Amino acid sequence: MAKRAKKVMPKTYSMKAFIEQMTDETIRCDADTQRYSEQWSAAEKNELIVTILTDDHVPEIILGEEKLEEGVAQLWLIDGLQRGSVCSEFRSDGYKITSQIEDSIIEYPAKCKDEKGRIQRDDDGNVIWELRTFDIKGKRFSELPKELQTTFDGFQLNTVIHQDCTKEEISKLIRRYNNHKPMNATQKAFTFIDRFARKIKNITSQHRFFQDCIDHKDKEMAKGAYERVVCEAVMAINHLDAWKKNGKAMSQYLNQNATDEEFENFSAMMTRLEDAVGENFKEVFAMKNLFVWLAAFDRFEEFGLPGEAFAKFLDAFEGGLNTKVVDDTSWQEIDKSRDTKNKNIIKAKLDLLYALMKDYFEEKYGDGPELNLNAWVRNIVNMELTDEDVSFAEEMLDDLTLNVDNNSILMEKENRPSLIAIVAFATAKDIDLDTWIVEYFKKTHLYLPDQARNYQLMKEDLNAFLKGKSPDETKKNMVDENNAA
Repeated sequence: MAKRAKKVMPKTYSMKAFIEQMTDETIRCDADTQRYSEQWSAAEKNELIVTILTDDHVPEIILGEEKLEEGVAQLWLIDGLQRGSVCSEFRSDGYKITSQIEDSIIEYPAKCKDEKGRIQRDDDGNVIWELRTFDIKGKRFSELPKELQTTFDGFQLNTVIHQDCTKEEISKLIRRYNNHKPMNATQKAFTFIDRFARKIKNITSQHRFFQDCIDHKDKEMAKGAYERVVCEAVMAINHLDAWKKNGKAMSQYLNQNATDEEFENFSAMMTRLEDAVGENFKEVFAMKNLFVWLAAFDRFEEFGLPGEAFAKFLDAFEGGLNTKVVDDTSWQEIDKSRDTKNKNIIKAKLDLLYALMKDYFEEKYGDGPELNLNAWVRNIVNMELTDEDVSFAEEMLDDLTLNVDNNSILMEKENRPSLIAIVAFATAKDIDLDTWIVEYFKKTHLYLPDQARNYQLMKEDLNAFLKGKSPDETKKNMVDENNAA
């Protein structure tokens, strides 16, 4: 039977006082049912110490008060053992901040002193202060500046004391407060992509693909699996060469290097995908390879075919293309690898799927799929463009190229789709291309057969031009990619 809870009493300790009471066992940490200390990683220890040194928030510590005899009581640590033991270990120089620390530079105020150590004052007699910084990486408590030691010792630690408890009640409290489930690795990794977290959650919550087009499980959603898939897909589509196997490292990379446009493009692509496949390919879109298939659909759109063509390919894939051998291997063979997050495995899967799609569409459409220019431009530019908009861009391109060298390799028929796409983009954004396109033709003497990639490089060049920056890096990328091809 659950009894009415006993009264609780809030109490605040300085960090120094709390550690001292732990040391002299005024607060005991060894309740029979309490787990041992040393449960935290070095990274977790580092973060707690930074939190204290920056005077940030530490959750309240829970204590239980056991009455031993009249006027005598023993305090037991219920929740907060790891926090308390880490702080005690650090203050006694038993722990040194490791290289795993995320933010090691601590800013703190200090009194200005002269060469003799005397406090300096202004003309009004007020103490003069200055802001200093200190790198705590590799440091023990005794190696900190006096000011930071004082900050640590004086940190206000809030506690809640459950009063008048028996040993049985102490055990129940330990069980109750430690019954919560900590973040899993995926959920923790997601905390490192704060720039795009809202966009990612909007994608997973608003797109019916994650509810209708895959074998949806509430448990996976709650564990952050769908957010992880979005990150992996955006990484595979836009930054495959920089692929990070570790979830935290991937989130950190995307947070620093991804763009709003990449996530917006991905969201628009998801709409087209869910319209194309419906609820018919849930077995194909298993969680193991889900991000690979999303990246494969991005590659499919380079063909400029309607979404139904992708659905037909998936039918063929399930019907036997998954066993077709290309370059001495098949999807089934590659998929046997348990290392599903290995960059080479991912590249192999994507290259194989692209080869299978290319062969399938060539067989289906004869000499190869005829480019649906309007659809291709809409997909690549990722804007609400009408057929009339694309036709206008074609006409505009003819006018813009009157002043360029018409013998340029860029005027070849095979390069025309990317040129129409850049004009469509510029028209939609109301960007004048007259000067840029002349300069671009003067300095550029090659193009990429991959017209989607060629468009992206031209767009980068245009953006650099508009910002008044040198676009030489873009030109170098094109040369490197041509050479690689």
